[in-house]
Amino acid sequence: VLGAPIIGTWSDSWGRKRTLVFSLVLSLIGFMLPIIGVLTASLSWILVGRFIAGIASSSQSLAQTAIADISEGTQKAWYFAMVAIAMTLSLLVGPPLGAYLSDPNYVSWFNNTTPFFATLLLIFLTLILTVKMYSNTNNTYDDEKLLTLANFRNTIKEALSSDLNVRRFTPFLS
Repeated sequence: VLGAPIIGTWSDSWGRKRTLVFSLVLSLIGFMLPIIGVLTASLSWILVGRFIAGIASSSQSLAQTAIADISEGTQKAWYFAMVAIAMTLSLLVGPPLGAYLSDPNYVSWFNNTTPFFATLLLIFLTLILTVKMYSNTNNTYDDEKLLTLANFRNTIKEALSSDLNVRRFTPFLS
């Protein structure tokens, strides 16, 4: 959630494809670091890797925007349904699959890093498919005011100010 405004701004200035590729590379890094952490028994590497992967996952809304760009009509609804199914299935299938992939009783070389390697493989395949098959459909915006650290801070301050919130929600309170 924290990275979504930044990812969105990068999408506007770099284009969707570059931003998706950057996010996938960030995901690769985010899943490599926990492997290092498990192998070296370092909780710090695991936590840093999970933080980076979390930031990279902010690109999910960008991926949905890219789907909206390349599809029309009922095809768009179908693709959005497929995204929803994939997200739901990953929540259902991921934990048991991770438990299976980390259990050496099933396959002798399975260990605690195997689920991370499996995820790296899926991210890498997604990266290749994105580079080869997705073409940018949006224009980049150089002239518009893009998100910077200064105006991001001001936007957060404004959103959290009690004066603004009272004005915004007053019609709902009466």
